[in-house]
Amino acid sequence: MVQTINTEADQAVAIARDATTKIMPAKQGLSVVPDVGEITIGVSNIAGDFLAILSRNVETYSRAQQIIINGNKTVLDKRVDVFTSTLWHATMSAQDLMLERDIHVKVQKVFDVVRSSMQESTGNNNIIAEMNARSNAEAAQIVQSRTFEVLDEMQALFTKMLDASPVTSSGRAL
Repeated sequence: MVQTINTEADQAVAIARDATTKIMPAKQGLSVVPDVGEITIGVSNIAGDFLAILSRNVETYSRAQQIIINGNKTVLDKRVDVFTSTLWHATMSAQDLMLERDIHVKVQKVFDVVRSSMQESTGNNNIIAEMNARSNAEAAQIVQSRTFEVLDEMQALFTKMLDASPVTSSGRAL
């Protein structure tokens, strides 16, 4: 099981697994009446399959959530680095401006500092946006892949349900 910081998701996975393990032994005691046993075993198998699908969903979403959390942590670290760099740059520029005696050079330096700060800020924002987009895209890909898997699994489960149904298995049309 994927360990996440989301204890609610971990608890949901544990509940689904517990239910699955409790359903499986129940199948063995159902053979008192042959027809009822077959139907009940089919329902029990279907319930177990459904819980297994649910468990895989929760694990996948937990993994995607962990990727987003890790991506946000990386973005936050980068923002702290950018802030530190910007603060250092501003301090050094202010010291340099204060030491300058010639007013024309001082005015030129002010505009140069503003230009370079704007360029650096734009570059840093682009880097941060790309980092954020990468981690979100990775999480989205995981969720999308699982969604396609669920569609296939649910289709198979519904087919299994129809095959186990006494209405459809006896050749009657719905």
